[in-house]
Amino acid sequence: MSAEQEGRIAAREADSGQDINWLWILGLGALALVIVFIVFRAVNQSEGPTTKKPVSKEITAEKSRETGLERFNKGQIKEAIPALERAVQSAKADTGTKTALALAYTATNKPQKAEAQYEAILKDQPKDAPTLYRLGILKQQLNRPEESVALLERAVNADPKTAQFRAELAKAYGLAGHKDKALSEWQRVLKLTPPQDLYRATILAQMADIYLAQNQKEKAVSLYKDALAIDPANPYVKQQISRVGR
Repeated sequence: MSAEQEGRIAAREADSGQDINWLWILGLGALALVIVFIVFRAVNQSEGPTTKKPVSKEITAEKSRETGLERFNKGQIKEAIPALERAVQSAKADTGTKTALALAYTATNKPQKAEAQYEAILKDQPKDAPTLYRLGILKQQLNRPEESVALLERAVNADPKTAQFRAELAKAYGLAGHKDKALSEWQRVLKLTPPQDLYRATILAQMADIYLAQNQKEKAVSLYKDALAIDPANPYVKQQISRVGR
């Protein structure tokens, strides 16, 4: 074999060796990519629950509101409080949610917390008559008669045609010692109450009680009799007539 032929054979063998080396390198590279993909996928799957986007405060507050109101409406008052407390932390908390929490506080003997919720409502809505009314009654329970009167007066000014607000104001006047104002307010309540409503008997009895406290027995007895004519079965009126005479 000539030297030229041997050189050609050596060259082909060298080229073949280079091809094998390149194939080996490409194979290792592909294997490495497969391994990287498998590891990446495993890491993503294991970290998936912790990499979810956090739930917004508004969504959390809305869910708390729904849960709290559902429990409150079912009569689960104590259980409703934690959810309602979370709900009112939102800047978008509505009056209904705050009122429900205040009522829940009142029902669980936490009047100071109820007071704070009502005052928070009035800070944004100073003429909200139902809130003024509820806070006025709460002040009576806290033995603050003059504060009660002031709030109930505001409720009546905001909604003068609601007999219930005026009736509570009349009671508040009486408890605060303002007997003449109480009588005048009961007269207004009487005008707002339908003729067939048995509550008229209660109104007349309240007025009679005031006259009796002022030693005006004749006026008191007359009103008790008028009340009994409206509601003959009224036990309180019957008792009062028996006590003061016919």
